[in-house]
Amino acid sequence: MNNNYIGASPAFNVELSKVLFASEVNFDKAVPLAAITDSTNNKWKLTLLDSDKTVSVTEGQTVTRQGRKITIPYTYNDNNTTDPVSQISVMITDKPYTDSAAEVLYFGALEGTSITSGGASGTGGFTLPVDLTGRNCGTDYYAYIIAERVNGTRITDYASVPVPITIPAGTAVTEISSVEVTGIDTPVSGTELDVSAVCVTTGVVPAASAVTWTPGDTTAAYNTSYTASVTFTADTDYEFSDAVTATVNGNAAVVTKNTDGTLTVTYTFSATAKENVGAPDASVPSGIYPESQKVELRSSTQGATIYYTTDGSEPSVSNGTKYTGLIDVTGVEGQSVTTTIKAIAVKESMQDSEVKTFTYTIEIPSQPAMGKPVITTHPQSIMVKAGETAEFTVAATGTDLNYQWQINRNDGNGFVNIGENRADYTTTTIEKDCDGFLYRCVISNLAGTVTTQEAKLTVTEDVIPPSATKYSITATAGANGKISPSGIVEVTEGNRQEFTITAQNGYEIDSLKIDGTEVTAVASYIFENVTVAHTIEVTFKQSESLQSKYKIIEGANSLWTEGADGSLSIRGDGNYSDFRSVKVDGSVIGSENYTVTEGSTIITLTAAYLNSLSAGNHTFEIVWTDGAAKTNITISTNMSGGSGVNNSSGDNNNSGNTTNITQVPVADNAINNVSDVASQAEQQLATSPKTGEDSNLIIWLVLFIASFVTLAGIIKRRMRSNEIRGCI
Repeated sequence: MNNNYIGASPAFNVELSKVLFASEVNFDKAVPLAAITDSTNNKWKLTLLDSDKTVSVTEGQTVTRQGRKITIPYTYNDNNTTDPVSQISVMITDKPYTDSAAEVLYFGALEGTSITSGGASGTGGFTLPVDLTGRNCGTDYYAYIIAERVNGTRITDYASVPVPITIPAGTAVTEISSVEVTGIDTPVSGTELDVSAVCVTTGVVPAASAVTWTPGDTTAAYNTSYTASVTFTADTDYEFSDAVTATVNGNAAVVTKNTDGTLTVTYTFSATAKENVGAPDASVPSGIYPESQKVELRSSTQGATIYYTTDGSEPSVSNGTKYTGLIDVTGVEGQSVTTTIKAIAVKESMQDSEVKTFTYTIEIPSQPAMGKPVITTHPQSIMVKAGETAEFTVAATGTDLNYQWQINRNDGNGFVNIGENRADYTTTTIEKDCDGFLYRCVISNLAGTVTTQEAKLTVTEDVIPPSATKYSITATAGANGKISPSGIVEVTEGNRQEFTITAQNGYEIDSLKIDGTEVTAVASYIFENVTVAHTIEVTFKQSESLQSKYKIIEGANSLWTEGADGSLSIRGDGNYSDFRSVKVDGSVIGSENYTVTEGSTIITLTAAYLNSLSAGNHTFEIVWTDGAAKTNITISTNMSGGSGVNNSSGDNNNSGNTTNITQVPVADNAINNVSDVASQAEQQLATSPKTGEDSNLIIWLVLFIASFVTLAGIIKRRMRSNEIRGCI
């Protein structure tokens, strides 16, 4: 120690032979072995000999060395219960402890010890200072262990007699003359600064060390120089030379050899690049979706241009597609389809953005067979005051549901349609005479129709003034569509009334007439300032796009005779998988009335259903998801009374049906059925396509039948004449 800093404090009744050594009051003995340095503090405390404390190297064992790591097996005893042993200390001096000129070089607690009251055996260790690694214990330096009671900073410590130990000789320390640092990423503006470095030089620990940056940003700014600083420690039997050098990523760096033997390497990177273009972002996050998506790409940099690829390659100005609008990411029903979009944003005078990747998996489930609607909540009866409105709601499950609200005004007309195609209905202002009206909703889809329970409207009191004059508007709609409200709608004089027209799927408005005069077809028509009665009527026709999409390829214009057996098949060229329903005379018929088979789509009508149709022409239509095909079926009267002959091919061929014909005398049968045949011929002509020659054809047909009857009469007379001759 430096004698210039020794201070003095009074000490009384001190037996000098008991003084082992003195220490600066703030020196922490409990830390691992550390070098003793000069101190400016003038306050010291004593460590006195306590003969009740002893320590030694455990009998039969020796001190071992592995590199700079020294392991000591120890045994201590302590009979002092007032100041028991608190640690086993290590002391290294330049001369033997008993030499009055000896100086303490290092002092600290033995690491890894376990101290118990009264005494114990164990092992502990310490790391030999670098400057002693190549020197011999017992000649170049001296080592001791001490069983010690360490008290507070201003309280006397008590210890056993220092016991010398012999530390095995070790190899000389290898000097490290250069350090190679790699793995520090060059700062890029707008990105996080790298936080770790790697040293590949032998004898340097740790191999991976933390990086400290100046300025202390976590994200690199634009056009800014950053200095990286990394501190390394020499491994056992190694030390950094005084002239050590270092490189960072292959570039010469600045080194600082610290007093504790560690080495700090610093390197200043060039200023960061110009500002980056904002990386592309997608409006739809990457993920798995049950339906096709439309993805919008955008950059936070105004005026940036985005290029993208979908083949997995890296996009650039020279590779990929320039983004101009939404990107369709599509799937296939019943399959899993994955699309990967890679995108980059660029702008002149700025650094290109990083490439962003967006991955989408489209898994469109197979469409289940459509089921009939199921009502889960029926409309509830409600009580309101006159002058208020009432609202009715319904809830149902199913696919492609249509809602038709109905009202029964207790006027003998039963339920009539009102409202729009929606799951709720709100009345107009309620009047007293609305009391007792009933409401319900008919819910339908292609699989069937269900009707809710009836809900009753109760009006509690009349709080509105007497109604003004009212006028009726009669609203009617043809097949394949509806008008809402429908029927007779009463409107107070001067008020307005709106009507909504809705065509069924595959149909459109054909004509719209107001008070008998055709007007432009619109989906909504409003009568303003009603002062007289009106009529509104609408008809519908099949959409041209659907009419032309598919056609009947077998069984067009088929003929069925009433009372026949067998069945009738009609084939359309639409896909079997897209089939939805069959319509006769514009209405969907139940599936129990036909069977459907593949190739392409074959509909076979049952005899029971065909025999339920009235005689004459009927429209027949096959409906697919994206179109329809239409033809006619003719039901003819069975004039013979037996099973009829049916033509289901539309080409006058009779096949697939049983034919039973009862033979009768030609003349009698012909005469008795002349009027029936003529009538049936006229009916067939009435339902056949018009050619402009119907009247002449009827005349010729009547003349033909008359000639046939005349011939039959001649034959009959001859047969009777022969019978008379036979009787004579």
